[in-house]
Amino acid sequence: MKNPDQEHPDPYQVLGLSPGAEIEKVRQAFRRLAKQHHPDRPGGAPEHFRRIRAAYQWIIQEETSRSQERSVSNLESCDPVTNRGLDLTLDLAIELEDVVGGVNTVVGYRRNQPCPSCRPALKDDCPICLGTGSHCGAAELSLRLPPGLKEGLRLRFPGQGHYPPRPGFLPGDLYLIVFIKPHRLYKRDRLDLHLWWGPGTWPTGQADLAPTLTGVLRLPRPPKPGMTIRLPGQGLPDLDHSERGDLFLHY
Repeated sequence: MKNPDQEHPDPYQVLGLSPGAEIEKVRQAFRRLAKQHHPDRPGGAPEHFRRIRAAYQWIIQEETSRSQERSVSNLESCDPVTNRGLDLTLDLAIELEDVVGGVNTVVGYRRNQPCPSCRPALKDDCPICLGTGSHCGAAELSLRLPPGLKEGLRLRFPGQGHYPPRPGFLPGDLYLIVFIKPHRLYKRDRLDLHLWWGPGTWPTGQADLAPTLTGVLRLPRPPKPGMTIRLPGQGLPDLDHSERGDLFLHY
């Protein structure tokens, strides 16, 4: 796509950024410069404000086009694709206990949303969006996470990403990448869990009481130093419930 502002062929330079800067840095730079040079402000520069806005809109449109191209390349069908806002990717940190039992949670994040002041008719003098049609606001998503989620799993939530800068187009999608927090007791090995004995630090206070993620189990006999005891099915579940790991107690 050709840059419409021929006086400044590099829109990133207009915003004081390096070529290919992250889209969030582009938004921050635009808002800072637009507020500084807005025609309604004392000392505002209408011509410079026009260049800033043109550069910002060009970058956003280019990024939207690239996002659409990435989406099209991943489609399994040949249905036509409408213009959309940008996708948003976030980390979702969960506890090891959540992998076993699932969890209800609320994810809070920020995304570009339709301007409540001037949409659908865009206004250059809008105090909220400065004529872009969208603003960065808080959003929440309530989730029921099933047992068996794996590290690195990518969850997709259609329409929960950024809204596009222009009215009439669909919002992007939200992607959550699962991250399992380190546990204070257990070490993970795929679906298996390992727990090592430390003198005076056994979680239950008794060597024959084995701590698991679902409760305490009493062993048939007290273990001896150097033993490794395997508790079948006391590890992590698989997402499709076809398999469950084991718990290994190392004394």
